[in-house]
Amino acid sequence: MDYSAINQASWMTYLPAFKVLLRPGSASAPAMSVGAELAAWPAVLERARQLVPGFGDIGDKLVPLVFEGYQDWYSYEDQWILKDLASVLDDTGDQEIQILRGLDELGLLARGIEKASELTPDEIEARVQQLDVGLAANSLLTRLSQYVAAWQDEASRVGSEQQAAATTEGIPGDTNANWDDDAVPGTRYWIYADGGYLYSDRKVAPLDQWMSLQGRENAAEAAKQPWNGAPGWSCTPVGDESVSDYGGVGFVFRRDPDGSWMTQAKAFAALDQEEEEARLAVELTGELYSNWAQDRIPGTRCWVYFDNGHLFSDYQTAPLGRWAPLADREDRAEAAARPWQGAPGWSCTPVAADVADDYGGEGYVFRLDPDGPWMLMAAAIAAIDAAEAIEDDEAVEEGQDEVEPEAGKAAEPAEFAKQFAEVQRETSQRMPDAVAAIRAAGVDPEVTDDEIRRVLLSYVAAQAPSGSQGS
Repeated sequence: MDYSAINQASWMTYLPAFKVLLRPGSASAPAMSVGAELAAWPAVLERARQLVPGFGDIGDKLVPLVFEGYQDWYSYEDQWILKDLASVLDDTGDQEIQILRGLDELGLLARGIEKASELTPDEIEARVQQLDVGLAANSLLTRLSQYVAAWQDEASRVGSEQQAAATTEGIPGDTNANWDDDAVPGTRYWIYADGGYLYSDRKVAPLDQWMSLQGRENAAEAAKQPWNGAPGWSCTPVGDESVSDYGGVGFVFRRDPDGSWMTQAKAFAALDQEEEEARLAVELTGELYSNWAQDRIPGTRCWVYFDNGHLFSDYQTAPLGRWAPLADREDRAEAAARPWQGAPGWSCTPVAADVADDYGGEGYVFRLDPDGPWMLMAAAIAAIDAAEAIEDDEAVEEGQDEVEPEAGKAAEPAEFAKQFAEVQRETSQRMPDAVAAIRAAGVDPEVTDDEIRRVLLSYVAAQAPSGSQGS
């Protein structure tokens, strides 16, 4: 199976159980983190191993057959484990499905113990003893035994073909798909022989020049030395005849103590990334942004001057990676904006959950489109109510005296200008009362009178009679 086809979502749940159940026979159980509803799962898995010793035997076989000879494979990164597992699973996906289903059956038994998270380990073990773990365990072991036998047959078949193709120069190997992820010297190619995988940097080599992966890693470890100019990194030599395969440099490099070996080009890229991550982790402390009360763009409560520019954040002290230029904050707010349901002509945009209280607790800020300032919900509602009250007053005082233009005919430019000037005059006269009304509605004290006036004028202007283009 190709690694890209593996069921990543399901393995996030079931891989911890796979590690516990199928570790080598002599290995202790690795730690297993589970949710409250699955608190009894580790005990169920241990009970399965007690009742069905064959799981330990299967675990021993997986070490050379699947996990490249590593006895402690279960302690490695999940991606590495799944890549090796994918390399033996069948392309139809049926083997993967059946393994996941068997693990799930054991998980269902654990879920059946109510309030397991409130029980002591001894109480959980006593409850597990009462479950029929053996039935589900034996069913899964039967499937696994069949799959392991099929994987061994396939590996032996490939190994036989490789050895049948041997020449006077040696046995031809296949390319190691994992080499790009961990360029251990001497592991560019592999063969299957003597019940396990052996490695070499030569495509064709005599059997005695092929070595186990563990042997190659031990040799790299023994020859390693500090990488001058890169504290915390080591390098180890590659064979002279393999230099071109390793980027034209006679060494591979890694971050100590247990990073993957890589070519120099990849090591330089990793160093650049470390440097950038360190730069972004630098803590900056800014000041409250005075304009924030007038235009509450998410991410702009505070500002700092850094590296010849102003940066903004909702946190007064935060790593550099959480600060950004004002233009970026505006673009992000615009990209996330959507219509405010129930308020035609208005938009809302989200704020981060951990700073929602600073934005009125609503999780959003609001604005009059197309370019009004962002504001708290209380201010936005008050602005809408005040603007609607002004419009209602104007309709009562002037609506009956005005002559409606003919249907489908826009007002003349001069008439439009006259009407708009009248709206502005009436609005200005009522503005102090409107601002006072909004204040009485309980608006955030940080909202200034200028902000309220600007929103009211924008809203009334948007509702003014439409004139000809350019009026």
